[in-house]
Amino acid sequence: MSSYLNLEAIASAKISTEPYRFFQGEGFLRSDQIDAIERDYPKLKNAGFLTLQEIQPEGAFAGFMDELQGPELSAAVSEALQFDLTKRPKLITIMRVCPKRAGRVHTDGKAKLATMLTYFNRTWPAGHDGAIRVVRREDDVNDYVVEVPPLMGNVFGFLRSDSSWHGHLPYEGERRVVQLTWLESEEAVERKKRNNALAQALKSLGLRKSAA
Repeated sequence: MSSYLNLEAIASAKISTEPYRFFQGEGFLRSDQIDAIERDYPKLKNAGFLTLQEIQPEGAFAGFMDELQGPELSAAVSEALQFDLTKRPKLITIMRVCPKRAGRVHTDGKAKLATMLTYFNRTWPAGHDGAIRVVRREDDVNDYVVEVPPLMGNVFGFLRSDSSWHGHLPYEGERRVVQLTWLESEEAVERKKRNNALAQALKSLGLRKSAA
């Protein structure tokens, strides 16, 4: 039995197939562990997603990370998405601060097979801003099927396709979210890690130049 994850939230999640296969659920985090996970959520200063290798997870958050990478979750998501992810390599990225440029509508690159987002925000006073949407087309974020508030324990997962458009209205500020992605190969995982590390290094360099 999981200590941090409520896998029943995936089993009972609402599943849709239009315009692509996705699920949305609530209560993915066990209620008796929420305070501890929130306490140990990484105090990231850099905006955007960082890979798990770029941070040092501790305490309850580290336990959550371990379970997130376990075979039970991959099996549950495979069942929800009707696609076998159990032997596919994974990449975890973590965000605390959302940059305003984030959220543009996109489908994800073909190296990605499926993605699941877990949210960690107690409240969301920003309303529609920053709330992920299942979008029908690339050029209109307001033509959407579903909007998922980034509230504590909410999950959103989808199978990548040429029509898996998703995004959100611009938002800048604290927006805690963990992204778990299944990729087609270990090579693709390592490439994503390298690209992310390079992007963070360039951003840090830009900040230093601005402060000079």
